[in-house]
Amino acid sequence: MALLGRSLSAVDLAHAKHGWHHSQYQTGLLLETYDMILCPTVPTPSVKHGVLPPSVMDEMLMRSAGLLNKGIDMGKYAFSSGMIEKLSQPVLGKMAFTLLGNITGLPAMSLPVGMSKKGLPIGMQLIGRMNDEATLFSVAGEMERAGLFTKAAFEK
Repeated sequence: MALLGRSLSAVDLAHAKHGWHHSQYQTGLLLETYDMILCPTVPTPSVKHGVLPPSVMDEMLMRSAGLLNKGIDMGKYAFSSGMIEKLSQPVLGKMAFTLLGNITGLPAMSLPVGMSKKGLPIGMQLIGRMNDEATLFSVAGEMERAGLFTKAAFEK
């Protein structure tokens, strides 16, 4: 990650921050009409630890890139070659919905609402208005008091 970070310019950072602020602004406009956004935490059932990249080979390539970084900007090469997209797509595809909270800085929480057939948790995410964590905690508290987070509720 340090290798990639060193390959970015201040202009690159400014462009990224502009995109993040635009996402935050647009989501804020949506939340003027609605109290919160309800969505899955992840788009697919959970995967076992170690299934997502980096694979052993990807890890070796990244370490080699760090060693080869003398005189060659391997971070820029990683971006321009498409390696970053290749490595990040499987992971980002699994956390698609959580990115909105991360990028916008809006309060968000994941709540357990069930179990997969393999016994792994299934979550629901609430994303709230800026500085309105209280509403999210209130909804989660109501769901907990209603017994929605118990093992019996998951087995229905």
